[in-house]
This record gives sequence, C-alpha cells and structure tokens, in this order.
Amino acid sequence: MTTSDPERSRIPTPEGSSHIPGEEERERSCACTLYAAVDFSGQLVRGLGAVSAQQVQTPGNYFVRFDRDVSEGAYVATIASFDEFLPVPGEITVTSTASVGFPEGVYVTTHRSNGQTSPSRFFLAVHLKPA
Repeated sequence: MTTSDPERSRIPTPEGSSHIPGEEERERSCACTLYAAVDFSGQLVRGLGAVSAQQVQTPGNYFVRFDRDVSEGAYVATIASFDEFLPVPGEITVTSTASVGFPEGVYVTTHRSNGQTSPSRFFLAVHLKPA
C-alpha cells in the first residue's frame, strides 16, 4: 500500500468503527513545526514562525523568539553548517523560556565537546500539537 491509500488513513471513531478523514480533518489533526536557522553571532538566518534570535549574556547562549506560544512544544536542535560541506562537532541544549515570562521563546546553549560554552550556528525545530 502507498501512503495515499485510503485504508492506511482510517481514523478509529469512539464507536469502534472507522472512517476516512477529509482534507480539512487531516489538516486539523496534523502537528505544526516551526524552525529557525541561527548563525554564531545570534542572527536569524531563516525560519518559519521565527521572529528573532539574539546572542545573550556570553557567546554560545541564544534566545530564539517565535510568533506564538511554544512552551508546550517539543524542541529539537542541532549544531549547523550552513555553507560548509563538513559537519561541525559540538553539543547543544534547549529549554523553554516560559518560566521567565516568555512562552514564545526558546533558550539555546551551544558547547564544544568538552562542555565549554562556545558560539556556533544551529538549527532549531519546535513541534507543536494540533490547535
């Protein structure tokens, strides 16, 4: 079967039967993904739903702001290489900024492999549940 096969798209109903969802119903049940690509200086390079990015406090610490509340989302980030062919080694951590009054923000810290904070380019994706 292919992914366009209606049999694979059946959604169970409370009564135990199933039906094939229409296009509008599938859109309402799909999650939303926002993203940001940020350079080592904290500049927002590109994104979807990303409003701004900035380096905060010390190099390697960043605040990324989105156009909506992302505090209930799932965050995925990776060290990035925008122009180079080779991947860049390092580590990255992310956390919501909702507890400090910014539900639309994500705090990102990039590190060298030895744990020392270090500026780096990164990609950040925020997966949100359906509205």
